[in-house]
Amino acid sequence: MPGTPGTYGYCVPSDCDTLLTGFIENYYGTGTQGTSDAEADINAEFRRMNDRFEGFSMVKSVPLPLEGSTYPQTIVDANASWTVFRRLRAVHAAEFNEGVPEWISRFEDMGNEYLDEIRTGKVVFESFTALGEVGIGMPAAGTGTDSTGTFFNNWEGFAGPFWGDRRMNWRVEIESDGSTGISTFKYSIDKGASWMETGVKTGTGWIGIGYGVNVRFEGWDGTAFADGDYWDFETVPAWVTAYGDPGIVKVREGVRG
Repeated sequence: MPGTPGTYGYCVPSDCDTLLTGFIENYYGTGTQGTSDAEADINAEFRRMNDRFEGFSMVKSVPLPLEGSTYPQTIVDANASWTVFRRLRAVHAAEFNEGVPEWISRFEDMGNEYLDEIRTGKVVFESFTALGEVGIGMPAAGTGTDSTGTFFNNWEGFAGPFWGDRRMNWRVEIESDGSTGISTFKYSIDKGASWMETGVKTGTGWIGIGYGVNVRFEGWDGTAFADGDYWDFETVPAWVTAYGDPGIVKVREGVRG
């Protein structure tokens, strides 16, 4: 039925008003035809989003399923942003001789930014990654640290599975104090007995460290990360998981949630 998320898009007309006050009434009108036109534009951007999602490796189902009775806010905002852009560009196209002005194109940029956060794994949804297929365990922080920063690996739903040929015990350890982008880290596949690489700069974007494993960091004050902070996790190859080795890392089966 009209107005139900998922019928024609990831958002409803009122979500567009949240981005631009009075948008639906001013650009579509208040009658049934106006509502229908708004829904048509939402649906067009919904299809555009789904075309993009088809190319995202972590997306297993397109269109994305509801999480409970609603869609995640990032998805709602992306659909609404592109819908607002579509209508503003169409209505005002004849008024501008030098291309779409920044105040209109900003809405498209917002939608792109939301989708980029999804593509890069900074925003993760329940339906994205079947962790039982990934073989990359949840990181456990070392004890005795006062740092305030946060460490993430593929467990958060980013990228594909571990593709190594044997079980590995990873350690990622901070080498120099500082915030994300300032501090550096090193990493090991034998829990620190030896190091694969040192002096790698932390960052909020995903950093590939081998065998399909990716990590990233969040923390912006000067004490976010301290020399000696570390996180341990296990990785298990797909064949071990398939044969049910009772000693494998305990990743959750099915989807996140």
